Amino acid sequence: VGNMGVGVYYFDKIIGDVGIQSAFAGVSALAVVALFVLPPLMKKIHLSKILLYGQLIAVGLSAISFIFYNNIPILVICYVLSLFATLPGVYAGRIIMCDAALYNEFVGLNRMEGTMSSVLGFMKRAGGALGTFLLGLGLKAIKYDAAATPETLSTLTFWGLRIMMYGLPLLSAAVQ
Repeated sequence: VGNMGVGVYYFDKIIGDVGIQSAFAGVSALAVVALFVLPPLMKKIHLSKILLYGQLIAVGLSAISFIFYNNIPILVICYVLSLFATLPGVYAGRIIMCDAALYNEFVGLNRMEGTMSSVLGFMKRAGGALGTFLLGLGLKAIKYDAAATPETLSTLTFWGLRIMMYGLPLLSAAVQ
């Protein structure tokens, strides 16, 4: 869902200024702080609980963002907090991969880090391609009109963009 690229359309048609999206991207640099917080946190709380709490927080933040769909300060806060909530899952994948390699080595098998990294890289790219394809289908389904302004946007397109921007991530986080 994150690779769909719906943000450009959302910021252009709902917010009315696609340039604000670059400010969100700049704020994402704050997520580096999570790199320093995660290891000590993992010593106190099991990784599975960190991942669960992160997903629950992501669900709540997506719901808040959906409700306050055009309130920039709230959206920025939710965006930054959602980065902190979802980053453990991103970084945990590498940790789990290393643990699997160590286990393979322990039981006398090949470590297979290269194979695991290749599959992970392939899945990321395939997911990005699938997300872009689904975005195209979604924009067609909501009758997206590039010439529309925020004031002339159809109700279907308005709600469709909101659902794609915050409803799908909410659903995705809830399912995970």
